[in-house]
Amino acid sequence: LQNQSPLPPEYRQLEYLESTGTQYINTGVKDNKYISWELRLRATNTSMVSCANGVQDWGSGNILLRIDPDAANRYMRMYFCDHSNIQELLTVQHDNNWHTFYVSNGSQKLDGVEYGQTTMTITNQNRTIYIFSNNTGRAESYCKQQVEYSKIWENGVIVRNYLPALRIANSKPGLYDLVNNQFYIMQALEN
Repeated sequence: LQNQSPLPPEYRQLEYLESTGTQYINTGVKDNKYISWELRLRATNTSMVSCANGVQDWGSGNILLRIDPDAANRYMRMYFCDHSNIQELLTVQHDNNWHTFYVSNGSQKLDGVEYGQTTMTITNQNRTIYIFSNNTGRAESYCKQQVEYSKIWENGVIVRNYLPALRIANSKPGLYDLVNNQFYIMQALEN
């Protein structure tokens, strides 16, 4: 991959970034109804109680973006909604294969197949999107998964284009954002 990599020479592109269930990445992107998010992942543990990627606010009933390789009932789930209108858009049998999740206002897809057309009215959210964990005001509902890439758009403009990478100088793994030329290292989960 390195010969064809769009990354700066200080970074080595990886096939995927893997979490052991104790790390997460804060994208820095605040969720709102103008966000579109694509995440390609493979769950590596089918016996975990709960797994999630995204952002939610249980207190107000908002689950703005949530992508789960959820193993509680051995299903993968996807949510996209606002206020108390919580809708589970997708429930498919859990597996360890690669899957591409896509959520936007009006279209929610798994592996290119549309499963929902949920729209949102909420415009403001104070929480940022997490990968490998869910942001409920803190990192929780962690994942054991691999991520091949992630892209986030706002109002149709790409604001994050992540590729898995290793910072060569200190062997730190993370996601390199091609849009802002910034490296996001994995952070330890909060207790």
